[in-house]
Amino acid sequence: MKNLTDEEIAKLFSEVEVEKAARTKGGTNENQMIACLHCGSIATVKSGKTAAGTQRYICKDCRKTFTPKTNTIFANSNLNQAQWVEIFKGIVERHSLAAIAKEINMSIKCAWYNKHKIQTVLLALFGEQDTFQDIVECDECFTRLSFKGKRDPYFFIDHLGRLPRHRRSRTDKIQYLTEHGHSEIVYNDPEKLERLLYGSNFLPGTNKDAVCILSGKDRSGNLYISPACLGNAEPRHIQAHFQERFAPDAILVTDSSKVYSSFAKSHNLKYEKLDSGQHSRGPYSLSRINSGHSNFRDYMPKGGKNLLATKYLDLGLIFFWWQEKNKHLTQSEQVEALQKCITDNPGVGITTYRQLRHRPLTLDTKGLIPQYV
Repeated sequence: MKNLTDEEIAKLFSEVEVEKAARTKGGTNENQMIACLHCGSIATVKSGKTAAGTQRYICKDCRKTFTPKTNTIFANSNLNQAQWVEIFKGIVERHSLAAIAKEINMSIKCAWYNKHKIQTVLLALFGEQDTFQDIVECDECFTRLSFKGKRDPYFFIDHLGRLPRHRRSRTDKIQYLTEHGHSEIVYNDPEKLERLLYGSNFLPGTNKDAVCILSGKDRSGNLYISPACLGNAEPRHIQAHFQERFAPDAILVTDSSKVYSSFAKSHNLKYEKLDSGQHSRGPYSLSRINSGHSNFRDYMPKGGKNLLATKYLDLGLIFFWWQEKNKHLTQSEQVEALQKCITDNPGVGITTYRQLRHRPLTLDTKGLIPQYV
């Protein structure tokens, strides 16, 4: 009790009062008192309905109105229940945003926003993910750095020193530079022009144009996967993501990478390192984590419409984690479980469109690119 915040205390008391009222009346019925979602008081009465037909209540103590959707991702939404079901279904079945938008008869922007609202709730609920108990396989995987949805030409040319990847031909690229006030590069700086036209890796150094994703999985099925940094991971990234995640008797198994040895030594873990080209040694292998990486590549292929923007990579990964944890369920059961998870946790992970668009990158950029893009 002492560790609860004031907000959590108020929520606890309101739920206790609602439960007491329900038991006093002999169960749930339409006359049952509903606690105020703002102050927790049960001195509430019905106060008409919203334009969508949802029952509205008013609190006699704080004088604020609310509906059962207040403080949920469904609040202030023009979507009906059937449309929300289609969004949940589209996310679980990994449909494109265009397909989801078509199913709910709304814009792609609407589908994008509501999909990310759902994933934000999952991140708030399960962001810590799992801890490890027994033999733990750890490895990194990489995905291309992506600024999908970014339209500012000055960000690409002046900050990143490259062109957006959707510019294909030389003529298109030169036209793009000319249209956005960089004619001097086209006509007076042939060296920079060639670098912009044909440079494949705008960040010098191995893998610096890729995002490193750290992952781990043990024999009990506990899983962790999260974006760590640009380029190759360093010992400090291993420490930041895996500290206090291993049981004292856990065994760490990795490939020939050198970044895990100091972590294992500092945490007194038994450490088994498989040499390059070695698939297994006795009971130790990397088959489980490699299988997880294969599933991740299916979830987010190297190119195409399903490539996630790096800015929202953590949201995509938390949903991938959730699906991996619930892969024993059928797709229809996953849809029901996801919907129940969201509706059973009001007030968790609520975000606005502006907050989503202006969120920082949740990885170490190493100073190579801005934290806010």
